[in-house]
Amino acid sequence: MTYHIPRLAMILKDASRAMRREFEARTTDWGLSATQWRLLAHILNDGPMTQAALADLLDVEPMSVSRLLDRMEAADWVRRCPHPEDRRAETGRYRGHVDR
Repeated sequence: MTYHIPRLAMILKDASRAMRREFEARTTDWGLSATQWRLLAHILNDGPMTQAALADLLDVEPMSVSRLLDRMEAADWVRRCPHPEDRRAETGRYRGHVDR
């Protein structure tokens, strides 16, 4: 059996790009980027979490998560709350946008 890994990689990349474009086209009215949707999904599925934990899950730098949370907090999607056990940390929480 012959494997065509480079061809498979191209197909997967094209499929991923097409899915991302379709997702973004369907969610434009909500005003969130794909990364912001991923952040929100993690908070909804896993509950409140620190910026460092979100950065690990999103595979980005903590500063990037800070900027994402800034924009999402300004748009009333999430809110930051003090971490219950670490006074230095804050957690991102879903604000409850059920009316959208």
